Amino acid sequence: SSGDADLDRAALGALQGASVPAPPSELGARVTRTAPFVFSLRD
Repeated sequence: SSGDADLDRAALGALQGASVPAPPSELGARVTRTAPFVFSLRD
């Protein structure tokens, strides 16, 4: 969490349409991925 609900929603929205390759089968069925986001805020 970024600590800001609007930024969290924006990051989740960006990921919902993302296409990522399948993990190698030797990793098993459950895989965790990390996707860092950098936001630049303006007044």
